[in-house]
Amino acid sequence: MDLDSTTGPEYTPDLDHGSIFRIDDTVNVTLANPSNLKDGWYVRFEIKTGVTNTITFGTQYTIDGVAISPVTNSNGLYILAGRYSEPLEKLLLKVV
Repeated sequence: MDLDSTTGPEYTPDLDHGSIFRIDDTVNVTLANPSNLKDGWYVRFEIKTGVTNTITFGTQYTIDGVAISPVTNSNGLYILAGRYSEPLEKLLLKVV
């Protein structure tokens, strides 16, 4: 599902509409906790912003089980992929 500045700068991915999200915005972006998550579902986020913009994440986003702090999108494209763990109530992601 493609998301752009017409729906941002805060985005709430809805997994009933897909599992790959491409976000294209020119400002700081906030990625809220997704809706309609199911245990084991794969998700991928491809976030394109300006190279000085910050991406902030909801509480369910983790890398190696640790909450993701806001990041500056210095490469202009930030990609995360992983799956949802219902017992942990977390998205277990890695930077791709």
